[in-house]
Amino acid sequence: MGELVEKLGIDGKLIIAQIVNFTILLFVLKRYVYGPILDLLEKREKSILEAKEFSDNIEQKMIEIEMISQEKVNEGIRKAEQIINQAQERAREKEREITIQAMEKSKKIIDEAKWLAEQEREKIAAELKSEMGSLVVLAAEKIISTGIKPEDLNHLEKEALKFIE
Repeated sequence: MGELVEKLGIDGKLIIAQIVNFTILLFVLKRYVYGPILDLLEKREKSILEAKEFSDNIEQKMIEIEMISQEKVNEGIRKAEQIINQAQERAREKEREITIQAMEKSKKIIDEAKWLAEQEREKIAAELKSEMGSLVVLAAEKIISTGIKPEDLNHLEKEALKFIE
């Protein structure tokens, strides 16, 4: 085999030197090139995972915020509806109060009108009595002038007054 190695032109010392050089190169590359590159890649992978985790947390927070804001919007809508309902109820109550006041005023006006009408009727009745009394006296004078006895005249006056009252 030694001959074969010589015939092929392989120098054993050179191969050993090349193996030592390759081992040194491998050590240097691993220590100063591959090591830092692998560390850098690991750091990069770690930062990407952290960023993804942070992104997932942010996304979850955004979903929570959206839910909370939707709840707040719904709560605001419920409060607005409640305020509107209260305002409508107050308006209906005010309408009832105004209607009651208007009915009371109209009743008062009607009562006053009835009272005034009764006063006017009593006044007219008094005037009518007075007129009737004058007519009775005139009728009595005519009857007297025609010859009715004074006793009958008094009796007729009393009967006429009873009829008027």
